[in-house]
Amino acid sequence: MPWLAELVESCEGSFDHLPVQCLCEFLLSDALECNTTNFDQEEERADKGKGKALQNKKRKQQQLLQHLQKLLRSSDDLQSTCEVLDYLMRRLSSQQQNARMVATKGLTLVLSQAGTVAEPGRNVSLRNYDWLLRDIPVLPHFKVVRIQVSHTLRVACQVENDPSAITAYVKFLATYTLDEDLAELSLDIAQLIVERSTIINCILPQDTTTSIYSQTFLTSLLDIFTRYLQVARKPSKDMYWYECQDHIMVQWPSGETATMHILVVHSMIILLTYGPPEHDPEPFTALLETWFPQDGDPPQAFLVDTSEEALLLPDWLKLKMIRSSVEVLVDAALKDLDPNQLVLFIQSFGIPVHSMSKLLACLDEAVEYDEEAVVQAVVDKAYMSQLVEVQHQRGAVGGERFYRLLGESEYGDAAADDDDIEPVPTSVIQHAPPRPIDASRIDSVSKAVVQLYSLDPRLGKLGNKQEQELFRGLQKAFSQDVLRKCLFGSSLAEFIHTCEHILESDQCERFVSALHTKPCVSCSLFRLAIAAQQKAASNSPLVFKFQWVCSKILELTKTVSPLTNVLKHFCTTSSSSRNKDQAPRRLSQADMKSANIVDALTSVAQNEPKRFEEALCVLVQRAIKLGNSQPLIHALSKILCGNMFECEKVTTSFVIVDWLEHLEPECISSSPELQYQLLFHNSTKNPLLKTTFRPYLLALLIHRAHWNTLHNVIEEVLSSSKQQYDPSAVLDFLQACMFIPKIWQGRDKKIPKHYTPEKILLFSPDQVCRMTDYIIEESLMKCERGGEPETKLSSRVPLLEQGCTDQILISSVVHHLVTIIQSEPARRGAAKDLLAELYLCIPSIISSSDAVVDVLKDTEPQISGQTKVDVLSHTLLLALSIADLNRQAYQKLGDLNLACRKLAATHPELLLRQLPMVASLLHSRSGVGTFLFGTRNQPSFFVNMLGMLELLVPQLFADAFCHTVNEIFDVYVEAFQSHLVFMRNPETRELVANLLNNFLLLIHRYLQHSSTEARLWIQKQFPNFQDMASVFPDLMSLRTLLAGTCMHHYQPDSSENLKDSEPGTSKASFQSSSSAMQGCHMNPALRDLRLSMENENCNPEEMFGIMKELEMIASRRPEVLLSYQDDLQCIVLSSLNMACCSLAFRLLLQSIRHAPRTAGQFISGYLQCLGSDRREIVQIALERLPEFVVLAQEHGSILLQKAFQVGISTNVNSAVPITEALMLLNLQYGN
Repeated sequence: MPWLAELVESCEGSFDHLPVQCLCEFLLSDALECNTTNFDQEEERADKGKGKALQNKKRKQQQLLQHLQKLLRSSDDLQSTCEVLDYLMRRLSSQQQNARMVATKGLTLVLSQAGTVAEPGRNVSLRNYDWLLRDIPVLPHFKVVRIQVSHTLRVACQVENDPSAITAYVKFLATYTLDEDLAELSLDIAQLIVERSTIINCILPQDTTTSIYSQTFLTSLLDIFTRYLQVARKPSKDMYWYECQDHIMVQWPSGETATMHILVVHSMIILLTYGPPEHDPEPFTALLETWFPQDGDPPQAFLVDTSEEALLLPDWLKLKMIRSSVEVLVDAALKDLDPNQLVLFIQSFGIPVHSMSKLLACLDEAVEYDEEAVVQAVVDKAYMSQLVEVQHQRGAVGGERFYRLLGESEYGDAAADDDDIEPVPTSVIQHAPPRPIDASRIDSVSKAVVQLYSLDPRLGKLGNKQEQELFRGLQKAFSQDVLRKCLFGSSLAEFIHTCEHILESDQCERFVSALHTKPCVSCSLFRLAIAAQQKAASNSPLVFKFQWVCSKILELTKTVSPLTNVLKHFCTTSSSSRNKDQAPRRLSQADMKSANIVDALTSVAQNEPKRFEEALCVLVQRAIKLGNSQPLIHALSKILCGNMFECEKVTTSFVIVDWLEHLEPECISSSPELQYQLLFHNSTKNPLLKTTFRPYLLALLIHRAHWNTLHNVIEEVLSSSKQQYDPSAVLDFLQACMFIPKIWQGRDKKIPKHYTPEKILLFSPDQVCRMTDYIIEESLMKCERGGEPETKLSSRVPLLEQGCTDQILISSVVHHLVTIIQSEPARRGAAKDLLAELYLCIPSIISSSDAVVDVLKDTEPQISGQTKVDVLSHTLLLALSIADLNRQAYQKLGDLNLACRKLAATHPELLLRQLPMVASLLHSRSGVGTFLFGTRNQPSFFVNMLGMLELLVPQLFADAFCHTVNEIFDVYVEAFQSHLVFMRNPETRELVANLLNNFLLLIHRYLQHSSTEARLWIQKQFPNFQDMASVFPDLMSLRTLLAGTCMHHYQPDSSENLKDSEPGTSKASFQSSSSAMQGCHMNPALRDLRLSMENENCNPEEMFGIMKELEMIASRRPEVLLSYQDDLQCIVLSSLNMACCSLAFRLLLQSIRHAPRTAGQFISGYLQCLGSDRREIVQIALERLPEFVVLAQEHGSILLQKAFQVGISTNVNSAVPITEALMLLNLQYGN
């Protein structure tokens, strides 16, 4: 409205002459669009001319706002205050949400005061309505405008959709409404609760979650209704006439009365269903006691105009009370309910479990009180039965009588439900097809038969007319069934079921007598039944049943009648007639024994195999009816175990397995001994069981059995009993137990990088040893059949590894295997192979006993497969081959070489698997050129690999590795031959000479362990060795090698001459060369050092000098330190000279670094150093902790724990050494 803006802007500082409505409209339309917070930003962005106009507009708006605030807070101008509030608040009840939001913003601007602080106790969600809850009550004329504001808010509650706004309005009304206005306010609030249930449920949710304003809203409503009840129950002298039919007069037992609208009463009860508030439950308790007193009767309601008693709690309100969590309301709602209401309520949704339990209990009482009324109230029994089952699955209790009533259809329904299975697909709940009611007009054939032949005295005797109508109804129904193709669910089928049930009961003779008494009726019905049976299939269970019924009637007949002739003719003409002895389906309760069942099924399987499933179905039904299926399960298990039927009739066995699955879901329960044989027995009589049925039954056991059953099965198959179980079946079962879906449900599908598989199976030492026996037995059985036992062993090792959850179990398995190897020749080979396979998975078993080392030495090298050490060795070798220049990388290579030497000394068999990789890495470094060979770490890599190969002797020279070893030695010779110029350099001559000398010493050891292969290789490389001899003529090892018998050229043609030559010559030369190498170790200087170190009177200075000489010798030949380890250890532990202790400690570690196998001998001494009272000794030991932990990794946990204890108990800082040790251990895995 442009004219309104021009009108307001034309007023220069005075708005008194303008109507208040115009000012308020301008404020809502224009002032709110330009917030004061945005004016500063607009001034900065605008031009100078526009900025001046905006500044004038802002000033006008501020003047208008101050004028309106002045009118509201003026104590003299009442009319203006009323007009401003009326104009703004009338918009709160507008149908347009935008208009309501603008009105709220306008009221906030007009009523808010600068500098006011929000009340600390007020809900945060209601801070936007401080203009209503805080500012309006402090206006000077609040007492006058209160009625006007309250009326506006009551109207606004009927249209507002914002929960926080409604909560604020109701809170204001509950606080400031006068007593005389409570009646109208209560009616408006009642309309809000009853008619606007969606917004009420949003504010007051009935579940456990509560909104941020629900407690405030609930407390306000309870306050309003509590005050209203106090006012309404007060006696009044004034008489009011209520023309509206919705008013009732409520009368309490105390004599108090109150006239109120019915919606108000309903809204109070609905409010009670939400439960008490958290902070102030007294109004809720008072209101609950008013309508549902604990000790007295509830109030009564009467119509105002007719004084008739009114229904205070309709069905919809009772249902809402039942859904409440307040017990008093649930009990009040369930009081005096008729069967129709109970059946209706049980079908409702949203009823809690505890309320449903009470509802089912009321249904049980109704069944006990008036069973017929409950039956009539139920329309669909099948649906109601399923509904009760679902409620029981939810956790509700009760309703057993009602459920039994639903399952009991009169006399013949029980027989139809409990009898044979028809050859059609069945479901949990079956619904009978609709029948032509107009044709038969019979609700129940079973009931009709009982009434027609007067079998139940309680039903009374029928008159002639009633009997004729009943007979005609049966005739019509049977006549229609004759035309049907399938009799399933028909009246004839029900008739046959009824006859069978009666003939099996105590009334069989009475029924047969009644049949002959009424021959016209009986003959007509049975002729129709015979006519229908002739169209049915001969192998139908219903035909079989009807034949038995006819035979049974003839058997019990004592007189001759027309019915007898009809039945005899049918039985004689029927090609598949049989009596009770031929039909296993007719076994009585006394005959339902396992032996009888086996004989009956065997007879049917041999004579009529096509009817085997039919007979088995009848036996199943009979077992279920008798409530004892154990004999049948025992018989079926016995048939499968004994292979009583021919193997060609696989279909028959399949049928037995299918029914056994249904009868025994867990596969092991009723007959444990026989079922254990069925699942695990090691028998060669029934190959079909092992190949076909057993895996399926084992799968059923794993997926369906209870955890206790699985535990019992595991304990049984792994017990130390003499029971002979099939190893493959037991191991398959145990291996499948590791992958039961229930265990792994909910796990993370993305496997982490350092994920360690969880140990699922927890065994005892005896059980894991028994499982080991099973693995060995399976391997032997595989070997007997001509298979490869190694394949079976490899496939079972992961199972054995999973079973070894701790070191105790690992030690038990290793000790058990060693015992078998030493004492049982028949199983020695399989046990040795299993131990070797287990070593690949758990390399730590090599340190469990010396016998394991001896056994592994005799086994063949493990070249194939995958081990846990492969990743470690591969990582170390690749890291060692990296060439870098910086110092940090050089130090890292030293740590990696230390770890690699430890691995070679501890697990040489596993590291030998990487020999092809070593050859490849060496070959890639041999041809880098003369200049590059002397730079970076190229020589160091050759030196490190050579040192590692020395530690792999003698396993290195096994026949399986000779080819790869020759390739590695070829690379070394090629490297020496390619860099002769580098060797002639005086600066690097010593480095190459030491490397060449160590290489030649390794060649000498090659000659000692594999002389034939070594001699062939030396003959091949003989010219290259001569070239090296020209560069190093004084090298003793090279001269000895060239001077031996191997220098004779090997002739491929004269292999026979080589074999016939005297072996003593070459062997003597090799021994002389080796003795020449070892002679230098026992020179006089070393003997003097030994005598000086053993001298007790030697002073520390002399001892220090002797060790210095030893250190100088060890720098060239570190192997000499091996014989001084005990002496050095004594010096470390006993010497008081710290220089001697430090030097001895360093020499001792140098000796262990050269021979890591000896690290275990120094564990005790190292722990003594850590626990020493001398701080210097402890610091020396901690400084060498990272290096020693790597050299003694099998004892690493003990060392680290001791270092940690030292750091805690003393002032020595052990955190840094421990951290470095852990980093060095992680370095092995590439971390």
